[in-house]
Formats: sequence, C-alpha cells, structure tokens
Amino acid sequence: MLDQVSWVQIALTDHDYMNTANNKYQYKINNTHWRNISVPLIQLDHISSGRYHIQYRKSVDGRAWSTPIDITFDVKANWYATSIALWCYAALAFLTLILLLNALFHWVQSFHRVFNAHQKLIRKEGLRTAACKVESGITLCGGSPTMQTEGLVLLNQAFLILAPLAHDSAALGKDSLADGLALLQAKCLSTALNIEFSFDVTLGVVRLEHDFECEVYAVIYHAIGNAITSPGCNKVSVHVNKVKDSIFINVTDNGKKTNRLIRIVKFNLGDYVIKQIAKSFDTKCHLTSSSAGNKLTITIPTQTKRGKDRQQKSPLVI
Repeated sequence: MLDQVSWVQIALTDHDYMNTANNKYQYKINNTHWRNISVPLIQLDHISSGRYHIQYRKSVDGRAWSTPIDITFDVKANWYATSIALWCYAALAFLTLILLLNALFHWVQSFHRVFNAHQKLIRKEGLRTAACKVESGITLCGGSPTMQTEGLVLLNQAFLILAPLAHDSAALGKDSLADGLALLQAKCLSTALNIEFSFDVTLGVVRLEHDFECEVYAVIYHAIGNAITSPGCNKVSVHVNKVKDSIFINVTDNGKKTNRLIRIVKFNLGDYVIKQIAKSFDTKCHLTSSSAGNKLTITIPTQTKRGKDRQQKSPLVI
C-alpha cells in the first residue's frame, strides 16, 4: 500500500551486475503495451488511487526477452479524496443549499409580514377616520334636512374610505363586475395614453355574488396594474371569460421579460394580492415571462368546495 504522491520510482534488478551495458528493459502497467526504458528504473508521475499491476522484463541481445516479473501494489488516496470525504462534501453542499433556501424563504416572508403590518396600520387609521365620519353622519341625520344632507355626505365619505380598505385599493363598489370592467377599461384608455389596450369580456347574463365579483375585479385590476408598469410595455390584452363554472382571466403585455427569481425576491403588491385571492379560492395563478412579454393566467371557480353556487338566482341582463 502506497500513499498517493506526485512521483513514484521503482528500481529493477536481477542481481547481475556484470553484463549491464547491453541490457534492455521493458515494462507495462495494467496490461497495456510494453514500454522501453534505458535504465532499470520505472518512474510513475501523478498516479491516482487504485490498484496497479506492473510487469517488467530484460533482454541482453535485444531479441530474447526474459520471463516477465509481476509487481502488484495499491495506491491509497489522500484523505480529502476518499469516498467518505466526497460524501461529506456532498452532504455539506446539500446542507448549505438547504440553509440558503431557508434564509431566502424567511427573507421573502419578512416582506409579507412587513406588508401585512403596514396594511393593518393603514386599515386602522382608515377605520378610525371612517368611524368618526359615520358617528358624525348618524348624529347629523337626526337633525334638520340640512343637517341630514351633511350627514349623508359624511356617510358617503366614510364609504369611500372603507371600500378601498375592503378590496385592497381595487374597489368595485356597488357596481357589477361587467360595469366595473367597463369603467376600468375607460380609465385605462384615458390615463395610459401610450399603451394600446384590448379588452375581451364575456360574463353571460347571470349575475354572480357581489363579494365574488369584487375578488375577481381585484385580480384583474392588479394584473393590469402589473402589466402597465412592466418596462417597455405598450400593448396590454385582457381576456375575461366565464366558461361553465369558472371565470377564466388572461392578461398579457409585451413588456420586457421578468426574471423569476427577481419576481420572487422583489415584493410586488399586485402579485401578492393575486396570489392571496387565488389561495382563498383553492386555485393557482400562472405567471410566465418570455421575450414576447409577460402573461398572467388564472381560473377562478364559481363554486365553493362545498358545492355552493356563487351565481345569484335571479338573472340580470348585462
């Protein structure tokens, strides 16, 4: 057994020191071809670990060769190149990867915690202001007609404060989903003049539950907001179609490709709200990016897990 070193020399001799001038030597290693050497010395350079079988022979006249003599030995690998060490390296790399992923996960979750705390603070301040207006409005509504008018104004202001808080700044209000999308389309056309919009909305004649429509509207609102802010975007296409028991939403833009890792690490309010709504409906939103642009696709079921239909019993023609 030999330790793995950079240079190994094996001296050959048959104890015949009289006729050495005309001697010729050959050797071969691990059953390869015979190699000529001028002196009875085998030199091995940078041999790796493993078992080696060497044969050598001698010739006096260059014609007849002696019977080969065998030498077998093992080379032991250095401790850092053994199989146990390699397994340790693999385990260490795997553990490092797990720790990095865990750190990344907690880092992303910290954004969510900060966002939730900020939203709670905003809601708290908004609710305090709205509560004051509601209290004042109720008091004024018990007075003269002029005071009643002022009270109704305060109640309406309180409603305008509460509606965005209830719908994550994507308030549908009392409008239907179809009317809200029509207003959203008009708003997009009037505000984002450098972007070409295409809306394809097919919801049928049956009105859905209002809370459900508010959630669907919030998804579309934030998806369009993400598309508009995409770098290099000048075209946005919005498809909202009711197919059987689901609402199919597809929002695409021709902006620059967004890296998946950046999308995960960089907190985005729109993505966060959409994912939370998708999670509440036990569905998934699919975000894809390519050189052609970005696309969001989500299918929201109109029935709950318990089979409750979110459609209103009385149809409304839209």
